[in-house]
Amino acid sequence: MMSRNPPLAAGAFSATAVVYSCKVMVKAMLMGWIFTGAVFSWAQERSKGQPKSKPAECWVAEFREMALTTHIVGERERKALEWLGRYAMQCSDEQLLMLASNRPSWLGHADTAKVAGAIDRELERRYVAGRGSVDKLFDSPQGRPNGAQTTTTPQAPAPVVPPTQPAPTPAAVVIQQPPAGS
Repeated sequence: MMSRNPPLAAGAFSATAVVYSCKVMVKAMLMGWIFTGAVFSWAQERSKGQPKSKPAECWVAEFREMALTTHIVGERERKALEWLGRYAMQCSDEQLLMLASNRPSWLGHADTAKVAGAIDRELERRYVAGRGSVDKLFDSPQGRPNGAQTTTTPQAPAPVVPPTQPAPTPAAVVIQQPPAGS
């Protein structure tokens, strides 16, 4: 049987061959997509009954790494809140205080009232549960250093340098014009 198309030069493709190869590629991609979806759903079903492999632990280094490597501010705030929601209850008091102390430098503009509130809420929950009062939460635990006391001065102290005298006013200088006819 004779082909209607003229013979092609070596390495050239006919339009029919290109269309056919595109159809084959689309079918292959579709089959791969369907197969991948089936494998993924099978893996999800298989893992439903198994416990999670990573237990919830508080690692401050993990929080720091997340904060310093996430460059979009809104995403960094969201990730910080997710991390605190997941791990803050497992953190020790020292770890929470470390997070509270370093959050401005680690989070930058993502250090919002929501993030500060999440850390403060966990600290407050612990202080109320353990001590019954939050007085010490925002105050120094040792009191004032070296027994220092606060005093008030009843009146303003005398100045160290006496006030300066006002500058003398310059004398008025009168310039006389010679008479008009001289």
